[in-house]
Amino acid sequence: MDFLTYSGQGVKLNGAVIKPMRFGNLFEDSLKFLSIWDLSLLKLVDFSAYDIIYIRYPLCHPMFMYFLARLKRMNRRVKLIVEFPTFPYYLELSSRGYFFQGVGFIDRFCRRFLRYWVDLAVHYGMGQVLRLPTLNLTNGVGQVGRSKVAGKAGIRKTNIIAIGSWNYWHGIDRLLQGLVEHKGMKVNVVIIGSGPAVLEWKKYASASQPKVDLKFLPHLSEQELGLYLKEADLAIGSLGMFRKRVFLDSSLKHRTYCAESIPFVLATEDPDFPPALPFVHYVAADNTPIDIIQLLQWLSQLRADFPNYQQEMRNYAIEHLSWNVRIKQVLKAIYD
Repeated sequence: MDFLTYSGQGVKLNGAVIKPMRFGNLFEDSLKFLSIWDLSLLKLVDFSAYDIIYIRYPLCHPMFMYFLARLKRMNRRVKLIVEFPTFPYYLELSSRGYFFQGVGFIDRFCRRFLRYWVDLAVHYGMGQVLRLPTLNLTNGVGQVGRSKVAGKAGIRKTNIIAIGSWNYWHGIDRLLQGLVEHKGMKVNVVIIGSGPAVLEWKKYASASQPKVDLKFLPHLSEQELGLYLKEADLAIGSLGMFRKRVFLDSSLKHRTYCAESIPFVLATEDPDFPPALPFVHYVAADNTPIDIIQLLQWLSQLRADFPNYQQEMRNYAIEHLSWNVRIKQVLKAIYD
């Protein structure tokens, strides 16, 4: 397997820069994005050597279609798989201003031609995508953390963690509103990551001053993040996906929490985590504040009823959430 990706240095193949490029200006970056699937890239990589090419959907435009057509002409046997992490994605584009609305218009016109080249669409949700042969898949985890010794309720503050690349549809404002209303047991809350919504959340927290220990931290290194995950008693998943009309979720953070044996809270249905699982707690998929006391009571009951829940979470991640399981599903869909 080879891995082709973008970075701040340019286009990389297996970590080595093969096409230096600089990013930073929205307009210039967009032009580069629209032209990146060009003849020079096709010359830099021997795409004829591959049996499968797996692409994370970049939105459709003429140069992307040209890229797909050239791949098929270069290699008749190749299977082209396009992954759609979110579908539909219209509200996500329209909420970002006129420029992205224009990009969405181009995408809507061009994507009708994907069926001529794409062999399989992989979608982290339910239903068919753009009338393409579709595999409904969920996210996976690369590794599973070591099981931890469960904490004891009432002896110390409860550590609550939330990690992500934050936008308004992740609903952390619901958590902050719940913290403002919280008057009970002491908690530590750390929100890790960056994104368009973080500044507004910080302003709200500063103005309302919830009576809890609250920290906002940027994206951390794997080692630094591991220290916070090790200390966490409870994790916060996506709480506002309904705001962009997404009603089935497959967020990577949920799988990370499970792999790290941290009970977690969700608002939108995640097919890998049915409500019957004892270590998952669902709250209403609406804009109401999160009831912190209710969460702490649920966590205390979990510890009492399932003292080995952390080992059970680890086992569940190994059996149901690993990328080994996911890739077998993709190969089966392509070759069966």
